[in-house]
Amino acid sequence: MGDLAPAYYRKKYETLINRLLPIFNEQLRSAKYLLEGETWTAADVAALCSLGYYSFRLNEDWLLLYPYLRDWFNRLQERESVKSTIPKK
Repeated sequence: MGDLAPAYYRKKYETLINRLLPIFNEQLRSAKYLLEGETWTAADVAALCSLGYYSFRLNEDWLLLYPYLRDWFNRLQERESVKSTIPKK
């Protein structure tokens, strides 16, 4: 986690993504992927990338607050196609 984002953008991004976290978590309570199918879609990819950035630059607390979303995030992070794109810390 870093403090690299300017304060204005940090607050704006946190506010926007924090609106979605409970919605995604509820959706993943009964579904494997965000659009309820058996395969991941562009919606999952976009959310995964956004949450990866959010965790890396801003805040990882959501991992504690949203267990279904956390499990989905961690499961997708284990895919080889995703692992190969994650920046080294």
